[in-house]
Amino acid sequence: MPKTAKFPVKKHGNRYRLDIGAKVSPTGKRERIWFEKRKEAEREAKRRRELVEEYGNRALTIAPSLAEQAEQAAADAAFDPKWAQAPHHHLRPKMGASTASPSSTQ
Repeated sequence: MPKTAKFPVKKHGNRYRLDIGAKVSPTGKRERIWFEKRKEAEREAKRRRELVEEYGNRALTIAPSLAEQAEQAAADAAFDPKWAQAPHHHLRPKMGASTASPSSTQ
């Protein structure tokens, strides 16, 4: 059975710190998130732990901006029929185009 991700909550002065390891961090680097209340920190730790358990370590590594770009690309592809045909358009030879190679035109 694989290890479960740990998200320790530590008291630091009058605030609480949630430590997120590099393997499960969206940036790929260790993160520390600060909370005023312990309950908030524990709630976030539980949320992240559940995501890792449900989807694996990759669940938290996609940046929100990348997710937005992927959604936008999917929306663009769904509504623009030219998008799906673009690769085929570039592969078709044009009528009347010269079949000479670039080296023969020099």
